[in-house]
Amino acid sequence: YRNSIASLAVTGDYIVGGTKAKEGLTPFIFTASLSQQAMTDLEDVNLTIEKQQSIQSGFCRGKGNQLFAGTIANKTPDNMPGDGHLIRITVNAKGNISLEDLGVPVKGEGVFSLVCNAEGTMLYGISFPSGNFFSYNIENKQTKVYNDIVPSEKSLKILEAEYALSPEDYLGKSLICDEKGLIYGSMPVNKLFCFDPQKETFEIFETELPEVWGRRTLGRIEAWARAEDGTLYGGNSGDGQLFALDPASRKITNLGKPIMMHRLKGLAFGKNGRLYGIA
Repeated sequence: YRNSIASLAVTGDYIVGGTKAKEGLTPFIFTASLSQQAMTDLEDVNLTIEKQQSIQSGFCRGKGNQLFAGTIANKTPDNMPGDGHLIRITVNAKGNISLEDLGVPVKGEGVFSLVCNAEGTMLYGISFPSGNFFSYNIENKQTKVYNDIVPSEKSLKILEAEYALSPEDYLGKSLICDEKGLIYGSMPVNKLFCFDPQKETFEIFETELPEVWGRRTLGRIEAWARAEDGTLYGGNSGDGQLFALDPASRKITNLGKPIMMHRLKGLAFGKNGRLYGIA
């Protein structure tokens, strides 16, 4: 009940993974050697940060071999959301894990999605369950919280009351940083946003994410990938549609459904320039 793998990354010869546990239990961070095809280290997150439930933000890369992730906490005794933490993971040459607690970015909220800038100096994320956007300065540990993409009361009525969806279903699952350092993600209902770290401003796109009729409320970005020419490719949760975003023109191109399944949960470019995904 603690071993559902929710986040994965590769650094050097090692796979780094984070798990999700059943409510009331705590997750693990582990490493495995690709060359030896064997586990190398396993760390109980509860020994460093108590009362956490999952690491499902994904891992983002900082300077050197540092990885960053966010946690979602178990609920408090009065059934309220707990405090999720930002964590720094360092893996040495033998695959041993060093775990550092960077604190709570948003009080009473977990970390649902996370991305690091190209310089490895800033983290940006979406909190859970409210959907606040936040920034975290890795050097001075300063956090800023923004409510610009928090779902409106009108959106929540549609999502939760009419369609019985939960924050796990509609909050933006993935963020990406473009060549200019702008941060892109999704917000309810079926919207795309862009955050400018220099101006600290948000742009909400007029053009919505690609949708299939009747699936608009399920629209959110599950995965991103950036091509060599700077084009951003995204996978939509609602009906598994692939799209391309030109950061310069802000044009969104619907590329259709690569497979007859919903939720494009992973996207990555191979050495041959071909885009690969998992539905």
